[in-house]
Amino acid sequence: MLIVPLLAMLVDREPIGRRFVLSLPVMLVGIVLTGGVFESGVTGSGPARGTVHAVLAALCYSGFLFLLRRGGHAGQIVQSYQDVIATAAILSLIAGALWHGVNLTPGWAAIGRLALVAACGQVIGWLLVALTTPRLASEVGAALLMLTPVGALVLGAAVLGEHPTVLQLLGCALMLASVYAASARRSARQQIGDLRRHATADSTERTHIS
Repeated sequence: MLIVPLLAMLVDREPIGRRFVLSLPVMLVGIVLTGGVFESGVTGSGPARGTVHAVLAALCYSGFLFLLRRGGHAGQIVQSYQDVIATAAILSLIAGALWHGVNLTPGWAAIGRLALVAACGQVIGWLLVALTTPRLASEVGAALLMLTPVGALVLGAAVLGEHPTVLQLLGCALMLASVYAASARRSARQQIGDLRRHATADSTERTHIS
């Protein structure tokens, strides 16, 4: 959430909006409450190692989002996303083979569920993210992606019959409010700057296609 705008500021010299900075603490509190940290506490046999893995995963995830967004600015959205999918498939096969092994014939039921999850939750979803985030300021795109925990909580209640707690609902409300504050309509000067960047990206994409 914070790493992507920081990378955009350091690498691309893109300024971070004041609204995002002000809404960031509220957003972080909302994430913690939505995750139920204060209610379930620390669980698992290795919380320290799990924390390190989570931090590393967050860094890799942020790097992925930043590179995906830069690929869109360069007019290579679909090509960049194809490279991401191919790289993920190859690395998954290698890591699986070295870890617990890879079963290439798990059965048609498992293959069908895997294909459904891959198509809806990964391919289509991330393709939409790849197409839209280059047209948004980095902090706006990062803030909007933080709606994922809220969606997971809603789906858990609707599909799995889970019952969100009061603190989790409060966390969702804080996240929705902070995301709205971070992505609200900006000043005319900032919007003109966005339009100029979008026009440059579109021109580059047309030149690359031709």
